[in-house]
Amino acid sequence: PLHMSISNFQFPYTIEETAITETALWQCFDGTRKADSLPVTVFKAKRSPENESLILNAVHKSKILKIPGLCTVLETFDSDPQSTFIVTERVVPFPWDNLGSLSQNKFGVELGISQLLATLGFLKNFVLGTLSKDSVFINIKGEWVLFGLELCSSKEGLSAFEFASRARSYYNIIGSQLPCEDPNTIDSMGLGLLIKSLMAPSCLPKDWIVNVNMISDGKITIENFRKRLENTETWRSNPLINFYQELRELHIKDPQGKLVVMSNLENLYLESREIFRNLTPGMIENFIIPELCEIIKLLMTQSISSAASPIGMNFNASHKLVPFLAIVLDLTSETNTFPVGFNDLITQSFKLPDRQVRFLLLIYLPKLIGPLSKSEISSRIYPHFIQGLTDSDATLRLQTLKTIPCIVSCLTERQLNNELLRFLAKTQVDSDVEIRTWTVIIISKISTILSTSVGNRSNILATAFTKSLKDPQVKPRLAALYGLEKSIELFDVNTIANKILTVIAPGLLDKSPIVRGRAKILFEEYLEKLEKEAQLIQTNDSTADSEDVKDIDFENYGCD
Repeated sequence: PLHMSISNFQFPYTIEETAITETALWQCFDGTRKADSLPVTVFKAKRSPENESLILNAVHKSKILKIPGLCTVLETFDSDPQSTFIVTERVVPFPWDNLGSLSQNKFGVELGISQLLATLGFLKNFVLGTLSKDSVFINIKGEWVLFGLELCSSKEGLSAFEFASRARSYYNIIGSQLPCEDPNTIDSMGLGLLIKSLMAPSCLPKDWIVNVNMISDGKITIENFRKRLENTETWRSNPLINFYQELRELHIKDPQGKLVVMSNLENLYLESREIFRNLTPGMIENFIIPELCEIIKLLMTQSISSAASPIGMNFNASHKLVPFLAIVLDLTSETNTFPVGFNDLITQSFKLPDRQVRFLLLIYLPKLIGPLSKSEISSRIYPHFIQGLTDSDATLRLQTLKTIPCIVSCLTERQLNNELLRFLAKTQVDSDVEIRTWTVIIISKISTILSTSVGNRSNILATAFTKSLKDPQVKPRLAALYGLEKSIELFDVNTIANKILTVIAPGLLDKSPIVRGRAKILFEEYLEKLEKEAQLIQTNDSTADSEDVKDIDFENYGCD
């Protein structure tokens, strides 16, 4: 990272070396604030005598214009011509290269356009003049924001001649065509061209075409354009535009109001999962998921304290916990992004007695192993997770059992070789045949990581398979044979000779023909392993005494 000193003043931001984008006027860098590691974007001006007035106007307007929808400015530095900066919230240039993907969700593109229109509505007393493909950025929450105030001027007392002169200078420097010199129509035409860049003619909604053509020609104002679009069926039927407005105001709503907004999200999600695909990067990860997590924490707090005293909570909405958690788990696992506090949310969820919550967590647990550390799984999740094997609900017992392989690598030696095996010994004699069957399958799956020293792995496996081969149902008996087949490499020849063949042998007399057939094949596989070892012994037995290898006629033994 670059460390900059401005007139002996230490720059309070660290800037990455490579610019993420560059224009004729600015270099744009990712950076962080040294004081608290806050991600920022640093726009470094390429000041020169030709562009100085444009740059300084941009810096000045950045200081005084606090308008929603412009890149939020944190700080500006303009005293040194070589080190003129505008520091904003972390933003990225609009992903024009990825427009094809974004266009798959027309609701998302229309939402972005509505965000730009809201910003331009706040700027109605100003002329922007720079509105184009290069002035659109995306903030960390996936909102479309504008940067570029080089021509920005108050309409009050503005000289059209002076503006036209500055506009020609600006567009000449950036090497782009000036859409129009008139300060009253330059933004309208710029917006029209921008929308046409975002939406190919074939993708423009039918009830927008006339209005977009009119604004592109500078025949209507931005304000009239926005009012016309808001009255179209396309705008009214876009579920994201309303939802986004609700989401923006969530922080000022009471718990009941927040619940209403998230219930709307749930309905949208159930109606069409596609609405939330191909949105602008950041919206799902940094806007929707964190807000959902907050309301889940609220509901969990209520759920835990409801038995005691739900003071301050004027609604009972614990039934919403499961669908909200399901949406969060679905979104985080699909985007593979996990907000701050997500791990705590999951570990706290495992403590809840609600079976639906537990079942949901078990379904998603394989995808949560990434964000959760080994120690979090072994110390905070496993103690609650393992209780599922003794739950009175057979479905929960079974799902807990099936999920064991994904967490065993995170367990401590004692948890794996002592506690877990004790629990599995109980599920092996469960009243449910599926659970008994799955127990043997799980023991087979985790057999390779069981300790060879603690309790002797061969003994544990031999005992487990013996027990299941005596099961009254066929499924567990077949599962035991499957386990023996999978574990053949784990047994040494002495154990096979002394223990395992005697485990398989009763299967040869089983009342089920399928068990008998499987047992016969398996017996022969194990026997073949012994015979190979015997051949090795014979080959290596060159030191044997000739007397030892003579056969003895026991019929006549001692008759001499």
